Amino acid sequence: MKINGIGSSATQSYISLGSHSEHADIALVNQPFTVFAIVANNSGPGPIMGHNDNNTINAGWLFDLSSGSGMRLRAEHASANFTVSVAIPLGSLYNSPMAALCFSCDGSHTATAGTAAAYYNGVPLSAPLSYTAGSGITGSDAAQTLYIGGNQPGMSGSASLTSAVEMLAVWRRQLTPGEVQSLSRDRLQLFRRRSQLRTIGVLPASSTTRSRRLVIAVF
Repeated sequence: MKINGIGSSATQSYISLGSHSEHADIALVNQPFTVFAIVANNSGPGPIMGHNDNNTINAGWLFDLSSGSGMRLRAEHASANFTVSVAIPLGSLYNSPMAALCFSCDGSHTATAGTAAAYYNGVPLSAPLSYTAGSGITGSDAAQTLYIGGNQPGMSGSASLTSAVEMLAVWRRQLTPGEVQSLSRDRLQLFRRRSQLRTIGVLPASSTTRSRRLVIAVF
């Protein structure tokens, strides 16, 4: 699915999947989770996906690309958001036809090294991960909308992703390095694990934008 990035937060392009219990509360404290995305022809930073409400009720998360910090994952807390980021080879990403991006976290939301792992095309990134520990309460995001390619409409300073996104998947556990590598090489294996799927959706390609189909899976 092609996401046409628009700089204005009031008119940014995004896909809204609404709220649903199947993809709620993925990033709570003590809830291990993994986010995985196949991003093609990327030409600029922006949100990939998330239940992000800009700390309105201190619940939610965001997986994005940042021009300043590379690949980033954030979980909302009342006092300080848990954030983990890592530099990625942006030139390689933005000029490659396809890239597999992945973060996995143990759910502790601390700044301790090793509590999260980042992968680029199935390979653990050797660059040090930068952490900010989460502090303060964090609540349920069950009522929040899951957005792809943008933040909640109207958020100050939020840009849209400019990219073609082919696949998104979320697990309520940490994938092992071997699993991430295998998935990056053979993403179609998701369809061979139907018994493990909680939710799957396929948005059709657009004939007007000649975009790819977008597959969304929650495990």
